[in-house]
Order: sequence, then structure tokens, then C-alpha cells
Amino acid sequence: SKGRVTTLTIDPKPLGFKRAKLSDLVGGTPARNDEIARGVLKGEKSAYRDGVVLAAAFAFVAADTVTSPRDGVALAAAVIDDWHAAEKLRVWAEYTQK
Repeated sequence: SKGRVTTLTIDPKPLGFKRAKLSDLVGGTPARNDEIARGVLKGEKSAYRDGVVLAAAFAFVAADTVTSPRDGVALAAAVIDDWHAAEKLRVWAEYTQK
């Protein structure tokens, strides 16, 4: 893109997700946000997880890790569902407590 910034609107439906309301994605207190993050990393189905998977999918596309958003969704979901993300959080949390 030669340094240009482009914007786009993403419809989650063709990628297998329901459209969420902003209120479905609002966080809260640090404790609530921790609960949300851990739920996402454990693979709990929610609008939060959908948002993380979609964001990661497009990050994978931007990084040329995958060639399509659909492939990015599959990869992001697999990373979460196979516990790789939760394990990285555990290792990071353990490291920061030293």
C-alpha cells in the first residue's frame, strides 16, 4: 500500500459470525476484563471471542500468514481452541510474577 492507510467495513456474517452490538463487546472492571480474556483464551463462545478471532484473522492476512480472511479465521480459531493462546498467557503471567 506504499504507506497509505485504507479503511474498510467488515461484515462478519460471510465469515460465519453473528453481528454483535457494541454492548456485547464492552468490557468492565479489571477483574471482569480478566474474566473475559481468560474465557476467550479457553475457547468459550461469545461475541468477545468472535471479535478476537476476526481481528486476528485480518492481522494474519496483513502479515501474509494466510491468503484470505476465511483462512485467517480458521487459523485464529485453531490457535485458541488448541490452547496455544491460553498456554502463552500462562507462561507470560508466570514470567511477570518473578
